[in-house]
Amino acid sequence: MPKEIQGAVIVELDSASPAAQAGLREGDVIQELNKKPVKNAKDLVAFSKKLKPNEKILMRVYSQGRSGYLVGAEIGRTWWQPCRLQMRRHARR
Repeated sequence: MPKEIQGAVIVELDSASPAAQAGLREGDVIQELNKKPVKNAKDLVAFSKKLKPNEKILMRVYSQGRSGYLVGAEIGRTWWQPCRLQMRRHARR
């Protein structure tokens, strides 16, 4: 994974969870949530708590060597709860 990639890494994911159903996988790095940069797992949880119930979300995700956008259709504010997240941040050299 490139050093400049930062965000919240999904280190564990329940395959029946809304996050998995939206297309997220273990090892993915969530870089943005609704166009707001996610610097770490705390950011992701804080942003998610501000979502309305069943609100659609847009995530920028680094997965399998590239970044792309993923729309989570009505997965709501607790979509991340079945996930174990970890911070991914490297200093630029």
